[in-house]
Amino acid sequence: MSDSVSIEFVRQVVLQLLAGEWVDTNDVCSALDLDFKTCMHMFDFSREVLWNKPPLNGQFIITKFRIRPGGMGVKA
Repeated sequence: MSDSVSIEFVRQVVLQLLAGEWVDTNDVCSALDLDFKTCMHMFDFSREVLWNKPPLNGQFIITKFRIRPGGMGVKA
């Protein structure tokens, strides 16, 4: 675990995952000290695309991971 990641942050991410919630990919990777590729193999992946409002325009992409339903005792 990285020195910059607090135990409370890791605890919150793990609790969210165990509750079957979708959690931001950056939070999961940081809390578990795993790279994105490893997490892609371990978790379900969600990608949501929204449009930024002017003047930004363009896409705003939200990516999240969750434990696969039935994996690690997590209910669907």
